[in-house]
Amino acid sequence: MKGTTIAAALGIFAIGMSSSLQAQIKTNKESLGAAAKAVWIDDVGSLQKMVEKGLRVDVPLAGGYTLLHHAATKNAHKCAEYLIKHGCSINARTDVTGFTALHFCALFGNEIDSKLLIAAGASIDRRSNDGLTPFDVAKQKNFPKVMAILRATNH
Repeated sequence: MKGTTIAAALGIFAIGMSSSLQAQIKTNKESLGAAAKAVWIDDVGSLQKMVEKGLRVDVPLAGGYTLLHHAATKNAHKCAEYLIKHGCSINARTDVTGFTALHFCALFGNEIDSKLLIAAGASIDRRSNDGLTPFDVAKQKNFPKVMAILRATNH
């Protein structure tokens, strides 16, 4: 339902915009989809080319997912590091679950990106819509190494 509401809001927003601005928004949306595909296969070269052409890494995709959420989900370490260095919000939350990238690392046992995110200042205390911290998620999924990484963090 939220996706429908967002789409409707974007449609209303588009009324009265110039056709060039509408085309720019459509192009950016398509670029984000292509960027997500690059992230899924950890293709940092393609991602870098898109950013050099003007792609903003901090713009959320459908459902509030960011490129960094996708990187954390897919264990795409090179892309995660690139996105962090280029301003992707490390504590952004998805709309439905309220998960941050660190929650997704915990969900999929992604140790390397957990360390990257924590070093970049990701909040280990941020709670999902269900009240779960990344540690709670790692514990539920039985990822002791991610739990240890989170436990060892002092912020």
